[in-house]
Amino acid sequence: MLKSRENEVRRIVEAADTIEAFRLETGHPAYPVFWDFAYLFQSDASAGILIGSSSD
Repeated sequence: MLKSRENEVRRIVEAADTIEAFRLETGHPAYPVFWDFAYLFQSDASAGILIGSSSD
């Protein structure tokens, strides 16, 4: 399963014309989540978002 996810991310990265990092401003919900990274991958035909997070 991990290899499949890695291959999908690799495919999205290779197809992207631009890659932009961004941050989510979520405040503090009932269960705090701290967003570590978020990326927008764009090409003429598509767009994808990859978000990684961690919480305590």
